[in-house]
Order: sequence, then structure tokens, then C-alpha cells
Amino acid sequence: MPKQYPAQFGRSPLYRDPEGTLPFPAAHDIPISQWYQHETTMSWVLVQAIAPTVNPPISSVLPPGWEYQYIWTTPVFDLRPDLRSANAGPKEGVPIWTNNGRLYIQMSQPSLGNFARVALTTPNLKVSATEWVNTSFNHNSSAVPGGPANLQAGQGLLEQPSYDATSKFATAAQVGGGFTASTQIGGFAPTGTSLGAGDGHPIRFWRLRLHFSIIVEAQLTAQGNLPSAQLFPTDYVLQASYY
Repeated sequence: MPKQYPAQFGRSPLYRDPEGTLPFPAAHDIPISQWYQHETTMSWVLVQAIAPTVNPPISSVLPPGWEYQYIWTTPVFDLRPDLRSANAGPKEGVPIWTNNGRLYIQMSQPSLGNFARVALTTPNLKVSATEWVNTSFNHNSSAVPGGPANLQAGQGLLEQPSYDATSKFATAAQVGGGFTASTQIGGFAPTGTSLGAGDGHPIRFWRLRLHFSIIVEAQLTAQGNLPSAQLFPTDYVLQASYY
């Protein structure tokens, strides 16, 4: 057929279908299920200074110093691209043509050259994970009634309750002291994969957002103030893959 198919079937090469077998592509032409992000340096943003003279309500809970945050998010993944024409809606996102794919996020410190890495340490690091989902369609593909005009496609999925993911990235001292691990890998399985037998079938559209928070501790002055020279957190880099 010498023309493009309607937009609801998807024109992305990742949804290619040269045999015209809509709604499902020929098995021999299903693209490889993989998404990859190169190393990204975490750009810390200052949230607050913590000192008894600055934040009396929380000075007894958090150590004195400076709190920083960094927010990282994936694109929207289409985890059931085989259903792409089931509801005649626009098909957006990165299609993953497998039910047993998982998201892996690798955290380390910058390379020292010659592929050498320092031991990874994560003092006072906390990580919160939030999943954005929709069971059947990316509801922000078209206009959202009453929604912001600048809301980008893929950002309008529905938010699930956040949960603590610190243990996936925090390092721990070995017996006898010292650190040897140069990286931590956090694995995430999309909603739905634990349902049913085997690997289960993941939800249709899925996006993960990670909120990193870290406190750089400081010794207070005799007057109970923070040092005049602000301290900054360690540089970390993230690399992510979905396959």
C-alpha cells in the first residue's frame, strides 16, 4: 500500500510493519527490545541549608549541612506495543517488544581515566521512586480538557504512590571496613509484571521518576552557624538500560 498508515497505528520505525499485518507486525520484523541512556552526570540543586539558626523545626532531625536534590526520569515506555491498534488511539513512547524486560539503573562516580573508578560511597543519600502509568493509552497524546497548554506528551500519565528506593543505590561498609564496590545497580520492574504466572504482562504505558536527596554534613561554628564556605555533594553518574 503506497501510503502511510493512519497515525493511530504509529509511523515510528520502532513500530515498522512492512508486511501490512496490522494490528500486529510480522514476527520476523519485530524490533529489538532495548532502550539505552549513556552516562548522565547528576546535577545537584540546593534545596535548603540546615542549621539550628536557619531551620529550628528540623534541626534536631537532620544533621547540619546542606540538602541537595536531583530528579531523573525515563521516557514513556509502551510495554504492550502488540496492542497498538486495540483502541485506535495514538501510539507514543518507546516500544518494548518483550514481557520480561526490566529497567536497570547503574550508579557510580565519574571515571578517573583508563576506565578506573573510585569506590562508590553514598552517605546521607535517599531515593524516592514514583511510577507514572496508564492501563490502555497515553491519555496526554491528545488535548487534556482543562490541562496546561504546555503539558508535553508522555508527561500526563497517572501518578502512583511513591516508595522508598534507597536500598537499591546505597552502599554499605564491608566487614573489616572499607568500600570496594565501584557501582550499584538498581533494578525496576513495571507494574503488572508480578501478576499471573511467569513474568506476567506489564501495564501498557509506564514511566519511572527517581528523586535523589542528599545531605552534605558540616561542622557548625561556635555561634551555631554553618561555615561560610558552602560544601557540595559528591559527583555521581547514572547510566540506564531497559531490555
